[in-house]
Amino acid sequence: MSVTVPPEVEVERRGRLAAFVSFLKKELGCELDLHGNFDDRLRLQKYVFLADRYGLKSGYEFSMYVRGPYSPKLAEDYYKPLEVETSLPIDFRSQDFIKLVAGKDPKWLEIAATAISVYEYNLVKGINREEITELVTKIKPWAKDYIKEVIDELVKANLIKLP
Repeated sequence: MSVTVPPEVEVERRGRLAAFVSFLKKELGCELDLHGNFDDRLRLQKYVFLADRYGLKSGYEFSMYVRGPYSPKLAEDYYKPLEVETSLPIDFRSQDFIKLVAGKDPKWLEIAATAISVYEYNLVKGINREEITELVTKIKPWAKDYIKEVIDELVKANLIKLP
């Protein structure tokens, strides 16, 4: 069953995305080539996913894909011209977001977004550091030696809360 989104909601979501892309350029010096560069599209997907945890309220839904959490609607929107910017939410903790992602490469972003997704999916039944590490390692075996370090950063940033 397909859900129809009212046009004004879509305009607001796209305007917020345009404002967020401008924010990334201004605050991180991040020039994204969303039509020609796969890593830039991956970075934007992960930036939006992570920024939502800091109050961005992007309006995009994410599901787990090969490269971590992914939003088809976000991909659809960034292929269209992003002309009209709205403002970012007043409660978006932009400096905390910047502190987390500044200088991070696409692999770090992919691992971090995947770890948070695994954590949030399993939160109701309870999950510990070892279980998160094990599940993310199964999804991303190429990152085995790097996952614990990323999880430590996410715990320190309070995006993963462990007992």
